[in-house]
Amino acid sequence: ENQLDWFERFHTTLGGRLDDNSLYGSHLTWRYNQSVEVPELQQRLKANVGTAFRPPSLCELNKACYGNPDLKPETSLNWDAGLEQDLLDKAVTGGVLYFDNRFSNLIQWDPSANGGLGNVENVSSAVARGIESFLEWKPWDVLAVRANYTFDQTHGLYNSATGQQTNDALLLRPKNKGNFDIDYHVLPDVTTHLNVLVVGNRSSFDVNGAVVNVPGYVLVNVSGNYEVTQNITLFARLDNLFNKQYQQVWGYGALGFTGIGGVNVTYD
Repeated sequence: ENQLDWFERFHTTLGGRLDDNSLYGSHLTWRYNQSVEVPELQQRLKANVGTAFRPPSLCELNKACYGNPDLKPETSLNWDAGLEQDLLDKAVTGGVLYFDNRFSNLIQWDPSANGGLGNVENVSSAVARGIESFLEWKPWDVLAVRANYTFDQTHGLYNSATGQQTNDALLLRPKNKGNFDIDYHVLPDVTTHLNVLVVGNRSSFDVNGAVVNVPGYVLVNVSGNYEVTQNITLFARLDNLFNKQYQQVWGYGALGFTGIGGVNVTYD
């Protein structure tokens, strides 16, 4: 990876990675990142393009956990472009970005495979494109408020196994998703965090292999940290504060109200 900074405005990053897999051989992936600062307008322009390679996991290849030993590795070409804008002497920052991800041999669950028992299969071609946006407000050093929203439009393109073209949405990928976060330093050594997660409807399979709609949900999570010393921090977290009953995958319930606490110890 190499980063170039020129004319105090342009920042270029070039990177590459070579994976040597015992089953699928060598695969070279690359990424190019470009950003441009426009201080006169308090703007930053950003663009990225690159490739990715994901071999199937051991479970995805193992029939014992409904895997498929004939799976091919998943590859993709991804690009995005957007801008960030500062306002009110950088007390407010907003941004918007368009992304386009194109997959080959996307690994996805297929309930009709394996004699109707289901297993993972390759979707020969698929696409995910949409918009990410955020707005952040820092009125004081001790307080930060942030909201973000993602619109993700997904669909399959072509399945070489069936010879069929499809525009069905990819499984378990909500079209709409958003977060609202507040970070507040109650005291110099005490920080608190509030998170509201909003996830829209998404498609899944039921036990009969039919495509069904999984309802969206809203979760509220809170957490806090107390830095006792430079090396000791107490933490507590309450997830799903209002005990929302919801599903991320059809037929599989998720955790209700959960409390977690502990201590982090680091050594210099």
